[in-house]
This record gives sequence, C-alpha cells and structure tokens, in this order.
Amino acid sequence: MLRLTIKILNKRFDIMVKKEQRISEVLKVLKENQMFFYDVNQMMVYSIRNQEYVNKKLTFKQGDIFSGDILELK
Repeated sequence: MLRLTIKILNKRFDIMVKKEQRISEVLKVLKENQMFFYDVNQMMVYSIRNQEYVNKKLTFKQGDIFSGDILELK
C-alpha cells in the first residue's frame, strides 16, 4: 500500500492506494466520493517529487509513484 497526498487548489488530503491500481481509476473513485468536483478526463497529474506529469493510464508503480509522494491535480 502507498500513502499519498493529493493536492488540488488549496485542498490536501491523504489517501492509501495499492501500487497496482491505475491512477485514473483512483481519481474516478475520489470524484464519485465527492472529494473534488472537477472533470477527471481533463485533469493532469503532476508529481512534486519527480517534477513531471504522470500518465493517468499507468499504475502508480508504472508511474514511479512511491509512498509519501505528493500528486498535484491541475
């Protein structure tokens, strides 16, 4: 399990995910649970640690995302 911080605008929240989960699927679940109200398809995921955008179709493992990382949604 990975512990991540999601940052969107001025909000931050911590989540636990499996490294085999797809980033896009986790974002979809967060939206369904009303964690945010933005269109997941138009969002870009930025890794603060790697200082690069991450492909949402990848799993967290494939996207080189580790426990403790901060992902910013833009």
